[in-house]
Amino acid sequence: MTRPTGRHFLQIPGPTNMPDEVLRAIAAPTIDHRGLDFARLGKEVLEALRPVLATTQPVVVCPSPGTSAWEAALVNTSATTVGSL
Repeated sequence: MTRPTGRHFLQIPGPTNMPDEVLRAIAAPTIDHRGLDFARLGKEVLEALRPVLATTQPVVVCPSPGTSAWEAALVNTSATTVGSL
């Protein structure tokens, strides 16, 4: 049995060559999502999203399925409408 040479990894929807820089980033240890480093990174990312989204207002990310973002939007709209009646 012969084995192919070089590194082998799943390439979906590939084959797509992965730059070494990306492979090194993937190999880095994960950041504890409850730690201070993650909180700092999160704040940096949210601040960097402001110009991308063309806003000066705070950016809120809904880390859940798209249906829950719809639900949140509907609830906020409904609560405002019902509360003003």
